[in-house]
Amino acid sequence: MKLYAYDFQLLESYSPPLKCVYHKGVQTFLKDVEFIGEKPKELEVKEWKTFPIPEFEIKDKTQLQQARDDMRLLSGWFANLQAGKTGKTNGQEITKEGLLDSGVSVLKALIAYNGIVLHPKNWKETVADFYEEIISRVEKSGIAVPVEEQLPLGVSVSKITPDYLEELDDDELLAVHSMLHVAWEVLSRGFPPEEVDKSAPNEEAVLNAHLFVLEEFESRGIEHPAIGDELDRQSAELESGLPSPQKRFPPSQLVPIPVKDNGL
Repeated sequence: MKLYAYDFQLLESYSPPLKCVYHKGVQTFLKDVEFIGEKPKELEVKEWKTFPIPEFEIKDKTQLQQARDDMRLLSGWFANLQAGKTGKTNGQEITKEGLLDSGVSVLKALIAYNGIVLHPKNWKETVADFYEEIISRVEKSGIAVPVEEQLPLGVSVSKITPDYLEELDDDELLAVHSMLHVAWEVLSRGFPPEEVDKSAPNEEAVLNAHLFVLEEFESRGIEHPAIGDELDRQSAELESGLPSPQKRFPPSQLVPIPVKDNGL
């Protein structure tokens, strides 16, 4: 028997309770609540005491988690407004500009704390505009935004082999190399492996894939675009300890093996 727990964010509670359509099932996920009879005119978001959210500093992991939750709420409310819904937070009307200003504040705080890597491939169409706009505003302020580089051809870390790399052109090979450095950074920050890709790789898998890429660079005469991180350092150590087959056994190290004369 397996038990599953899901995180959720309480947007609003109604007193007295409102009736809604009940969906039977062991696991039932709803995109929208279907109210019966009386319907709420607006949702009241009580989490944000000040809106738009002003710039702030994240000081611990509890505040980090709250900031991530805020980002999800902000993007969700942006999608709600685009769908024609309305809402208030602490008595203030929620506006698109207020959501964008808040998103910029939260994103800056997350970047300063080194606690976020954005994943465009996971964005739904309804929230992509929100993230693209706040990224643009943050970058215009002179702050680099860490965005995951997507794997070319939809490959995962577990699928990066010498045979696979041989089929890539130079640009695709360089893109894989960049992705591996991003994957290493995400894992080193303690994010779940699923944040990298669905194959849930560990650091060893990323390191091995990086070594395969370096071998392919060498075979093509491409200079390794090293960035000097821990992945490059560990790769260099392994490379120095594992010479290529051509250099592994130089003639001076070959030792004659005595062969018994069987009279043949």
